[in-house]
Amino acid sequence: MLSINEQFTQIYDVHYRMLYRYFFYKTGNKQVTEDLTSETFLKAYINFAHFDDKKASIQTWLMTLAKNIYIDNYRKYKNQLYVSDESLIEMPDMTDFEESLFKTDTYKILYKAMSGLNDKERNLIALKYSSELKNKEIALIIGKSERHTAVMLGRAITKLKKILIKMGVDSYE
Repeated sequence: MLSINEQFTQIYDVHYRMLYRYFFYKTGNKQVTEDLTSETFLKAYINFAHFDDKKASIQTWLMTLAKNIYIDNYRKYKNQLYVSDESLIEMPDMTDFEESLFKTDTYKILYKAMSGLNDKERNLIALKYSSELKNKEIALIIGKSERHTAVMLGRAITKLKKILIKMGVDSYE
C-alpha cells in the first residue's frame, strides 16, 4: 500500500495541469496561476485525510478546493488577479499544441471576449473547457443540479459567441 506522500505525489502528477489550466484560464497571469495552483495543492495535502472518495472523485474535490481558493483570492485582491492584454505576452510552458495556441492571437481574442462575461459565466467555461470536466462534475463543484448547470453553461457559451461575433470573429471552432 502506498504512503500518503506517495498517493499525493501521484495525485499531483495527474492533476497539476488541470488545475494550472483552470487558474490560467481564469487569470491570464502566469505568476498568479502558479501561486493559486500551489495554494490548492497545499490545502489539499493538509486536508487529504478528510477526502472521502464516496462523496466525490479526487478531481472534483481538487476543483472544488481550487474554485474556493480562487474566490477567496478574488475577494482579497480583486484588481490584481486579472491582467491587461500586454501581460499576456508571458505565457506558461505547455505542450507544443497548447504553446502554439497561446502564441497566436486566438488566446488574446478569447481572453478579451471572456472579460465580457460575469465571473460565474467565466468560471463555468473555465471548468468545462480548461479543466475538461463533465457537467455532472461541474454541478457537484458549484452545488447545482446537472440540468441547471447545463442550462447555465449553454447560456454562457451563447453569450460568449455573441461577444465574439460583436468583436468581428465570425469563426470560432
